[in-house]
Amino acid sequence: MINSQIKLLAEASQKLIKEVARMSTFDPDALECLAAIVDEGGFERAARRLSITQSAVSQRLRALETGLGRLLVVRSVLDSVSAVCFW
Repeated sequence: MINSQIKLLAEASQKLIKEVARMSTFDPDALECLAAIVDEGGFERAARRLSITQSAVSQRLRALETGLGRLLVVRSVLDSVSAVCFW
């Protein structure tokens, strides 16, 4: 079961990378923020890791989501990410 979940996540990640590559204006810092949010499990921890404010993390992610035309993470009230939506 875990192997199938890893495979699905890998496939979804590749799809996201291809979509980002097609964006006319791509900010690599925004993708770095997405990776930090996923790795750290929240916006505040991602901000600490990247040495920027939580607001900057949110703004960069929002710009990436707008450029792709889709929601990438489901935000919860307690600063944690409840789901990552790559597809």
